[in-house]
Amino acid sequence: MKRLVQALAASAVLSCISTGAFAQSAYGCEDLDGFQALPSVEGSNGQFYRVDPELKNFFAFSDETVADVSRLSRELAKGGTTLVYLPIPPKAMVMTESLPQRAYDYGFDPNLATSVYEDTVRRLREAGVVVADARALLSSGSHSQTEPYFKTDYRLTAYGARLAAQSVAQAMTQGFAGGGGASLARAGFARPPSGQVEIDSDMRRILQRHCLIALPKVMTDVFDGEGTSAAVATETAPVAEATPTPAAAPAPAARIGAPAPGFGLPQQRSAQAEQTGAAVVPQAGPAQVRAVGGGYGSKIALVGTEYSATPGIGFAEALQSATGMPVEQLSLSGGGAFGAFSAYVTSDAFQKNRPNVIVWENPIYNNLAQFGDQPMRELIAAASGSCQTPLPVLGALDGTGATADLGGLDPSRDYTLFVDAGGAAAKVAQFVFLSAEGFTRTKTVVRAHPDARTGRFYVPMTGLWPGGARSVDIRLDTAMSGTPRVTACQF
Repeated sequence: MKRLVQALAASAVLSCISTGAFAQSAYGCEDLDGFQALPSVEGSNGQFYRVDPELKNFFAFSDETVADVSRLSRELAKGGTTLVYLPIPPKAMVMTESLPQRAYDYGFDPNLATSVYEDTVRRLREAGVVVADARALLSSGSHSQTEPYFKTDYRLTAYGARLAAQSVAQAMTQGFAGGGGASLARAGFARPPSGQVEIDSDMRRILQRHCLIALPKVMTDVFDGEGTSAAVATETAPVAEATPTPAAAPAPAARIGAPAPGFGLPQQRSAQAEQTGAAVVPQAGPAQVRAVGGGYGSKIALVGTEYSATPGIGFAEALQSATGMPVEQLSLSGGGAFGAFSAYVTSDAFQKNRPNVIVWENPIYNNLAQFGDQPMRELIAAASGSCQTPLPVLGALDGTGATADLGGLDPSRDYTLFVDAGGAAAKVAQFVFLSAEGFTRTKTVVRAHPDARTGRFYVPMTGLWPGGARSVDIRLDTAMSGTPRVTACQF
């Protein structure tokens, strides 16, 4: 019956093609870039590209943002940590040979986009930041056999993860201040793939709704001893619509095996795994650190997005192989540019045992200034350790809030407030500043990803009044564990 349905679908597509419909689609896709959840275009060889942000020529990275990243790098260096910034290029910038004419109709120019990417790398390096140029390696060579990006998803394959990891090793060789020198760049990856895994993909599901023939599955090679050898990796990349109900995990008929020994991967199983027998790769977060090549306190902390967090592609394992240094996998799918980094630097783990290196993976199209100055100021303040002025807390508003006295602060100085709510897993924190004249201004911090909710917040006291603020009401969307600790940081 299944074969009959597929045959009928193929026949319908051929009929449509013969009449001119779906003429540009190899999978019977229609209106992919119309008014829907994920406007996309279909290229050759089964490649699909998102209109936004894949087909952008420019990426917001102002001089102020460069200065902020540079200052973050310097503050981390004072504590013995080297920052390596890893901007991931979008697939359309790399897989140019498969771009359709429709992409150019949107005005996309891969040469211009590449120039903007390279200029951003240059400006950051000139500001003293160690930057890994992933685009150079991802774009090198032919993509006919080994593709660095999935066909029906925007994320990196295991091969792409290896190339990105190599770019980090190269950057560390050129600019690492920890004494590793040229020995950091290892000989490369000699292991051949031992099989394949399927990666769960919302993007493919959304695209499939507009196509008659089954689209290529999101499959990637497995490299034993580097990547993860799970039958199905169930991490889902976020897309611009409500996440659909995940499909049931496939039966474990094509099961490849458990993670290879020697990398310290925790053998944890979910309820889904117990039902299906499949090996499920757990996502690492602040409460559950996945150490690769070493235990807690490893030398590289990897913070980033779904490009490095996706189980199955083995990004952290590839990074360990490329650099020869143990890696803590802290990236968060759906955490955006700051989710994983903020969760890490606001944790006890970072303050008590700082790593030698932080690799900050972030797609180039993520605007670090999109949410104002708070996210970057938070990273800088947490890295600096300059929060030395305790402030009196006047009293609790209720179980979810408190008021802190700011009258003793010098209004001419630049401060960032540090609030420790005792581990309260708050998603939203509001800070209502009150002036001497009775005016109020509110700042809000949102921790969208559950793993980023450490109960600690850094809030810049910018955009207030010339005379400063008299007090601040701190309000969380969950109960506090006692009276919060409030400290002023000299930014």
